[in-house]
Amino acid sequence: LCLYIFSPSIFALSIRLYHNREYSSSKNGVKAGLTKGTTLTTKKSTDCKKIISKRSKDLGGTLTDLDVIKLYGCSRQSYYKYKAEIKRTDSI
Repeated sequence: LCLYIFSPSIFALSIRLYHNREYSSSKNGVKAGLTKGTTLTTKKSTDCKKIISKRSKDLGGTLTDLDVIKLYGCSRQSYYKYKAEIKRTDSI
């Protein structure tokens, strides 16, 4: 067991630096975070989308939604989100 004990001055300094970093972006006119409408593409999402497009019965596969979720370990919420995205891109 290793415990680190900070002196009050070091702790106060770390708090000041944290708050300075937090507020410096708003002072410079830059908003923190992603811009509205930006989507992130992750490895997990691309892998799940490939599997869903091949295996889902609604998209021309042979497995039901629950079977795809159980077999490939994708969460239910992510599965339906990815499925909706696939349908949206296919219809365009």
